[in-house]
Amino acid sequence: MAKSKLLLAEGTISTLGCAENHKLSQVQGELLDTRMSLSRAKERIAELSKTRNRLSMQVSRIPGRMKRAAERPCVQNVKEGGLIKESMRTMSRELVKLGVPVKNVSEAVHSVADGLGIAVTGDISTRSVGRLTLEGGT
Repeated sequence: MAKSKLLLAEGTISTLGCAENHKLSQVQGELLDTRMSLSRAKERIAELSKTRNRLSMQVSRIPGRMKRAAERPCVQNVKEGGLIKESMRTMSRELVKLGVPVKNVSEAVHSVADGLGIAVTGDISTRSVGRLTLEGGT
């Protein structure tokens, strides 16, 4: 009788041991998954921190960049490759439409540019302004 009770108790212990081992391995697997997720999260945090620092440094340099850009003289060329730029052609036509005499268009361009702090290199001849006006249909 005592022997059968002992065998029964050992069977119960081994059954409990199997269930507990299964539960333990399941918890260990969850712990491993959690550690992997934590590791990935830490890597992402480090990556985002670097990005934030880089962007912060870029933002801190903006005032100096803007100041240097404002100090740099702005230069516009009337001609590009020997041809009058399309923007200058359009501006010449518009000035003539507004009543600026053809012979004064180049001077008007230079006067307005000087007032805006823009250096203009080159001139538009009176003959060119006349032809541009005819081309544009003004």
